[in-house]
Amino acid sequence: MKNKLFLLILFIASSHIIFAQQVVFEEEVNDYYSESNKGPNNSRFSHIYLAYKPLADNSSPDTAFVMPGKSGIFEIGIRNKYKIAKIYALGYNINFRNTKFKYGQFAEKTFPSNTMFDKEQLILRSLSLEIYNRFQPARTGNRIGWFIDLGIEGGWIFNNTYKTILKSKTDIGNITEKTAISGLSQFKDFTYTAKARIGFGQFALSAEYRLSDLVNKDHNYVEPPRLFIGIEAGLFLNNP
Repeated sequence: MKNKLFLLILFIASSHIIFAQQVVFEEEVNDYYSESNKGPNNSRFSHIYLAYKPLADNSSPDTAFVMPGKSGIFEIGIRNKYKIAKIYALGYNINFRNTKFKYGQFAEKTFPSNTMFDKEQLILRSLSLEIYNRFQPARTGNRIGWFIDLGIEGGWIFNNTYKTILKSKTDIGNITEKTAISGLSQFKDFTYTAKARIGFGQFALSAEYRLSDLVNKDHNYVEPPRLFIGIEAGLFLNNP
C-alpha cells in the first residue's frame, strides 16, 4: 500500500514539473514572436542606409556610350517604416544621390561633341523622396527577416556637372586640361523612378529604373541609360 501511495505522489509531482516546463517553453516562443516597441520589426522604425548601384544597362549607342562598369549611383539616406499588418508595412526614404555617367571614347562619338577625351563624365546630384510598400511574409519576431520592397521615387536634381580631362604631349612637357561645366540647361531638374528591393536583415539587392527622361526635348542629346542594380546596407543592429 505504501509503495502504491509513493508511486502516486511521484507521478503527480512529475506531471506538474512536465506541465510547468511546457508552459515556460510556450511563453518563451510567444515572447520571441511578440511585437515590441523596440527593434527593427516594431510598429515604427527608422535608420540610415547606404547604397551603391552600378549601371546595368548597356543599350546606349556609340554616339554617347555610357560605360556600365564605371557608371553608377551612390546613395545615402534615412529610411522610415510603419507596420500596417503582420506581413505589410508602408514607408518612405529621404536620400541624397550622386549619379555618375562615364562616357566611352569612340570615333562615332557625338556627345556633346566629337572631341576625344581621356576622361569624360556627367555627374548629377539630387535629393529624393521614395514611397515604398514592404511585404514581409515570414514570422521573424522583432527582427527583419526576408522582405520585398516596391516603391516609386521622385527626385530634384540640384546640380549637374559635365567634366572632361584631356592629356597631351608638347615640346615643353606633358599638359593636362581639365574642364568642369555646371548648370547645363540640356538636362531636366526633376525625375521619377520605379524601385524594387529584396533583402534579409540589413542587406538588400536593389534595382531601379528611371521612368522619366533626363534630357530636355529641345536639345539633340542622347538619353542616358535608365537601369541600375546594386546593393544596400542598413546601419542598424538586427538583433536588439
